[in-house]
Amino acid sequence: MLRPLGMVLLAAVALGCSAGSAVGGSESRSAASLQVVKRVPLTLKGRSFRPAETVRVVAVGARTRSVHANQNGTFVVTLGGPDRCSSTRVLATGSSGSQAILKVLPSPACLPARTP
Repeated sequence: MLRPLGMVLLAAVALGCSAGSAVGGSESRSAASLQVVKRVPLTLKGRSFRPAETVRVVAVGARTRSVHANQNGTFVVTLGGPDRCSSTRVLATGSSGSQAILKVLPSPACLPARTP
């Protein structure tokens, strides 16, 4: 039986695979994405955004930041806000149409113990 975190990761992989196969055309560009670099303060890395586009990054419970993607379409932004035991949703929207959403879950050490 999968633990809740394993189920979330499995669902994210399945969603990513289905979204990737649904994209048509000859466009080889991958979808924009966000990755947690550090939980406190909340620091994120954006990838596959359009080169040099301005990206507005919003997280519930944290400040909104605007950053510029570099020529490779990546950026790093520190938002602060939630601690490692909080969950939050982050939305990054680029001025050229790139978009990524990330749900940051609490650290496994913060989850309540399961009862048998």
